[in-house]
Amino acid sequence: MTGTIRGTGMKAIQSDVQTFLEGSKQFVLPLYQRRYSWHVKHWTTLARDLDRLMQESIRPSHFIGSFVTAPLNHAADQSVSRYRLIDGQQRLTTILILLAALRDVADEHGLDELAAEVQGLYLSNQYKKGDAARKLVPTRDDESDLSVLMRRPASPAPGRMGDAYRFFVDELRKTPARLADARRAMLGRLSVVSITLEVGDDPHLIFESLNAKGERLTQADLLRNYFLMRLPQADADYEFARSWQPMQQDLGDDLTNFFRHYLMRDAEGAEVRRDEVYDQVKERVDRDALKPADVVNQLDKIRRHAANYARLVRPNDFEPDAEIAARIRRLHRLKVTTAYPLLLNIMESTEAGRLSVPGFARLLDTIEAFLIRRLACGVATNQLRTIFRGLCNEASGATDDASFLLTLRAALSQNQRCPSDAAFRDAIARRPLYVSNKRDAARYLLERIEHSFDHKEAVNPDADGVQLEHVMPQTLTDAWRSELNAGDHAATDEVHGQWLHTLGNLTLTGYNPELGNQPFAAKKIAFAESNFSVNRYFANIDSWNAAAIEARGHTLAERAIAIWPDFAPPRAAAEAIAGARGLRRRVPPPLAVVLNGTRYPVESNLDATHTVLRHLHLLDAGTFGRALAKSFPKRRRNHHSQGMRAPREIAEDTFVDLHGSGKWLRQRCLRMVASMGLSATALKFEENNSG
Repeated sequence: MTGTIRGTGMKAIQSDVQTFLEGSKQFVLPLYQRRYSWHVKHWTTLARDLDRLMQESIRPSHFIGSFVTAPLNHAADQSVSRYRLIDGQQRLTTILILLAALRDVADEHGLDELAAEVQGLYLSNQYKKGDAARKLVPTRDDESDLSVLMRRPASPAPGRMGDAYRFFVDELRKTPARLADARRAMLGRLSVVSITLEVGDDPHLIFESLNAKGERLTQADLLRNYFLMRLPQADADYEFARSWQPMQQDLGDDLTNFFRHYLMRDAEGAEVRRDEVYDQVKERVDRDALKPADVVNQLDKIRRHAANYARLVRPNDFEPDAEIAARIRRLHRLKVTTAYPLLLNIMESTEAGRLSVPGFARLLDTIEAFLIRRLACGVATNQLRTIFRGLCNEASGATDDASFLLTLRAALSQNQRCPSDAAFRDAIARRPLYVSNKRDAARYLLERIEHSFDHKEAVNPDADGVQLEHVMPQTLTDAWRSELNAGDHAATDEVHGQWLHTLGNLTLTGYNPELGNQPFAAKKIAFAESNFSVNRYFANIDSWNAAAIEARGHTLAERAIAIWPDFAPPRAAAEAIAGARGLRRRVPPPLAVVLNGTRYPVESNLDATHTVLRHLHLLDAGTFGRALAKSFPKRRRNHHSQGMRAPREIAEDTFVDLHGSGKWLRQRCLRMVASMGLSATALKFEENNSG
């Protein structure tokens, strides 16, 4: 069954599998094609289609897809027609495996003529020798697995191809009496379209039209074929081995993410979604790479950045400097990849000699301090991508360590992006940190504080078996209620809710299950035997209550400030500059808010509002929800921060958008206090009257 579909620049023929395979033909896969990847879902579909064809005699055929090929002229044996297989690799490989299974099951049942026909006409080029006898030349990774299946009988190796062969053998053994029917269905009733490109046709455009819209290939797969199909075959094979294969081996599943971050590192680097990577890279290369030599130059540039990206995602394997590797691993703990475009530019500057390795280390320390301070203070992360991306060009223009550090620190500290020492100290001492998706960050803070004691025989706080311990437990016992000594039952619950997840109440231990809800006196004995320096604090503590937790929180905060120091210009000087430029707000930021007699230092009206809302929630979560609904429009509150301009997390799954003027924010605070039934004097703003 054949028929010609006419088009422009290429020849398409509708035929069956038998016509497509028979004759002295050889299909060659480019070296850069991916390995055989079909699995049981695909095999089952093909087996069911064949079974329907065998049962429905009136059904003439079943279409299984297309094959796109381009003629190859170079061959040792010119009597074999050789084609480069551009699309259809998975389909053709599966058909050959299916035919190998048919051949061997036919042999099992004495159908030697059927087995010989399949082997001689469709699995090999009969009467040809050596390489010319092969019907399909696969990628190097698949070559050994396919070759053992093409020999009669097959000796399948473990792996995807062997699994496919065993699957089809099992299916064919179910109906041995119908092997001849199976042969007719496979070869004569499976319909394909064979598209053969002609001179002047652009193979990568054909490949794109067949694959870019589907989900069979990753964005990196599409890019690999796009780049290498822009080159002559010999050059493509060489560049695959020289450039692409090393990237693929080093980055693996991170290859698409690399291209995404690579795109965002320059002036064009607007936000790029994962599913847009192929289109955006293609657009740039189509514009800038008009000749094969330009494509090679683009690949060279990409390969250099990919090597640096490997250092970012796998520092243990690829980062040669131990100090840099340690800092990158710390960024991994913070789960922040939004800085990767900026770091790619910085690493490029290091290679060019504009930035020293120690300078790079200091930049990484600055970025970590920026992230830790914002995380501890509850600053939303949705602006980080914009902040770091905006720094890419500025960092590229710096010429030495000093200019890099000045540029980075000035940009990260402007507009109060980086919390001050006062805000950081208060957050460490008072803010719940062991909440929601930030629990690992709370542990990380304690680990770094433990490392800061710098003992020669320090215990590894991130070793297996070490856990976070709540000194005051998450479930209060009668002994603990007595320990807190907060008065009545409600007051004790309030203290418990306010201080439970703060850093002052958390420590590191290898005996978390044993400690559980034990009284403080028992825990103190265990802490005295601990090798962790952070637990020596408890030696001189007689009771564990709100005051003790807050005091330890402040002690830990001072160490945190030393580990992650403030890198912003002097705050007073910044305020003076802002005032001179007429930028002072109509409602100046308060020094602190006083809520129910407790003073909380703050840095801004937004910080003040966040502090008020957080502590009102701790005071009475039930009443808080109703008051929030009265005080903030619905669009300003949600269980996530998406779409908010200045989101702040008040409690787990509770976000409020605090974008607005100082006057508006203070009005919201006063309305919340009134809605919760508190006295108007319960909230005061301690004003900054200086200057």
